[in-house]
Amino acid sequence: MNDKLIIFLVGVKVRKYDLERFDANEIENSKNMNFEFHELADLINPGFSNVFTADRIKNNKIKIFSNLKNWKLEIIKKKEIYNNLIVYNDIEITNLESFKINYFLYKNRIKTLIASNLDHPNYSSGGYIYKFKWLFRNLFFNNKKIRFFIKTLFFSSLGKILKIQPTFFLKCGSVPSKYDNMNSITILNGHSRDYNMYIKSKKEFFTRDEKFGIYLDSASPVYNLGDALIAGDEKNVRGTSEKWLKSINNFFLLLEKKLKIKIMIMPHPKIKHNDRYSKFYSGREVLKEKLSVVAKKSELIIARDSTGFSYGAIYKKPIIFMNNNELSGLKNNFINNQKKFAKELGKIPINIDKDFTNEEVLEFTNFDEKYYENYIKKYLTARSDEKLNYQVFEDAFNL
Repeated sequence: MNDKLIIFLVGVKVRKYDLERFDANEIENSKNMNFEFHELADLINPGFSNVFTADRIKNNKIKIFSNLKNWKLEIIKKKEIYNNLIVYNDIEITNLESFKINYFLYKNRIKTLIASNLDHPNYSSGGYIYKFKWLFRNLFFNNKKIRFFIKTLFFSSLGKILKIQPTFFLKCGSVPSKYDNMNSITILNGHSRDYNMYIKSKKEFFTRDEKFGIYLDSASPVYNLGDALIAGDEKNVRGTSEKWLKSINNFFLLLEKKLKIKIMIMPHPKIKHNDRYSKFYSGREVLKEKLSVVAKKSELIIARDSTGFSYGAIYKKPIIFMNNNELSGLKNNFINNQKKFAKELGKIPINIDKDFTNEEVLEFTNFDEKYYENYIKKYLTARSDEKLNYQVFEDAFNL
């Protein structure tokens, strides 16, 4: 039996997408180490897994826990069986249960690895005036958000006081992290999950005769609140489904007419589409293939805000950050954060409810490769070779 085991600790239900982004198939084929997924969504945030409709993968390497004691016993058992055990910890400290999980790993001296979340520009919480308005509004109209904020602040601060830290930190770019100068933490140079997928997809191709652009779908506001649900966000934090769909379907029609391309829908990984053609997007085709493969062939990548814009930088494709009148009028920090994200890629977000001239539509396809190259170095890879992340994990077992 191989004496090396990596356990992927996740707070979502495990989908095919997760097997791909964590290199599970490559680990299986390499036979240099074993792997398991421990799914803790029902333990940390009961009911959260039901928000997302993508199918849950079921096999003997994926274990679902809704009881903390049972999970602890499983970890202890694995520690006794395997001489080399590493837990890839994707569970941030945000509440009591997630704190207990992280503290247990720390107390029992389990080697842990966390990956950088700096795979795109960090969102800011706004200036003092905005923070005051945010606090005032939520105190009176959204107590759940305030409770979430206080709870997260308390438990994350407790984690810092107790010095709960990972054994390994996987960097994905040159942006400094809080772990860079800590002697107790080993820095591993790797890739963002999107860049890692790009490397794996080099020999895969998507064949279509017609020219097309892709829209990177999101969970909210069309389907549900998405991740914002557990944060206690207001129902309209990303606008309303009716207004958003009207705006983007009109915009897609404009692009199709002026640029002579089809717009296709790339579904969000957490949302399952049963039909090939979406009723939400005026019958436009919903793609089943991987984004890392489809993006190579696309003429254009469109989204509100998405890490999937990484493929625009990687494949040198035009990208469009979009919002609408409703989003622009919301009293939150989304528009400022979108501008910050877009600026890193040399773009300016557009309000798709405006009228555009033919010249303006054509300008949407412009981009500056210098921004793209800089974005790759800052956010997507910390390596000069194409060693996959799972191979970096394998190296960690020998450190």
